[in-house]
Amino acid sequence: YDPTPLLMATKDDVTHYAAQTRTPLPSLQPDAANQSGANTEMVWAGHIAKCLDRMSTLSEGWEEVVQLGFLWKNEPERARRRDMEVLWMPPDIPSLAERYDAVVKAQAAGIPEDFIRLHIVGMSPQEIRRYQAEMASAAVETAALAAVDDPEDP
Repeated sequence: YDPTPLLMATKDDVTHYAAQTRTPLPSLQPDAANQSGANTEMVWAGHIAKCLDRMSTLSEGWEEVVQLGFLWKNEPERARRRDMEVLWMPPDIPSLAERYDAVVKAQAAGIPEDFIRLHIVGMSPQEIRRYQAEMASAAVETAALAAVDDPEDP
C-alpha cells in the first residue's frame, strides 16, 4: 500500500486550512519554510489582520472579567469605572528603527508624548510613570549641578 496520495491530500487540506484561518503556513507545516518572500509577507499580513480582529473582539470581554474581579474583591467603585481598557501588545513587531522613525514623525505632527510612548514605543502605563519620574529626578539633578557649577550666580 502506497500512502503518498493520502499524505498529499492531507497536506493540501492543511494548506487550505491555513489559508482560510489566516494561520501562517510554517506554523502548521514545517516544510513550508522554503516558500517565497512575497508569499510569506502575504501570509504574515493575514496573520496580523487575524490577530487585530481577535484583539478587538476579545477586549470587551476581558474588561468585563476585570470588572467581575473587582466585584469579587468587594471593590464596587473600581468595578463601575468605564475608563478601563485592555492594552494589547502589537501583533506585528516593528524594528527599533521603524519605531523611532514613527516617534520622530509623530512628534513632528504634534501628537502628545504619552500617546507616543504608549502606542508607538510600546511602553506600559507603569513604565511611562516610571520614565516620567526618572526624567523629573534627572532634571532636578541637572539644575542642582548647574547651580553648583555657576559661581557667578548668587
